[in-house]
Amino acid sequence: GSPGPHKVVARLGEVDTVPLGQVLESKLLVLADGVEDPRNLGALLRTAEATGVDAVILPDRRSCGVTSTVVETSSGAALHVPVVRVTNSGKALDTLKQKGFWVLGLDLEGKERLDGVDLDVPLVLVVGGEHRGLRPSVLNRCDHRVGLPMLGRVQSLNLSVAAGVVLYEIIFAQDK
Repeated sequence: GSPGPHKVVARLGEVDTVPLGQVLESKLLVLADGVEDPRNLGALLRTAEATGVDAVILPDRRSCGVTSTVVETSSGAALHVPVVRVTNSGKALDTLKQKGFWVLGLDLEGKERLDGVDLDVPLVLVVGGEHRGLRPSVLNRCDHRVGLPMLGRVQSLNLSVAAGVVLYEIIFAQDK
């Protein structure tokens, strides 16, 4: 008989990365520090691409790479948003701060509200990992530590959802 339908599976290596120096003139960056679940990273990249983020920065350690699972979960967005790999998140943030970026940490314990922060400046939004959140070495470099109010019984949001809320607020503020 004739063969049944075939499923074609594309094998993707890591997507091309750009050096940090290439994104220093950007307006909006995301640094994902310690995001280890490929589906979370894929969703974050999809959100970043949808909100016009200039690049997503990923540390070499304590972070999953941009694998085929990440690309699939991102609905292909991972192929369209530049990815920067850095050896050290803290040093990358120091470089960005020297170039005029403000560091906005998305922090469960953050007491600042987003509407009290000047969002119309070059920003790097820092999102922590699934289990530990932002590490102290990263938190210490944040100019603002913003939390989202949890009005229901659930005490946290998925990191890509939380990032999406903040990123849309930022783009609305920067479009004024």
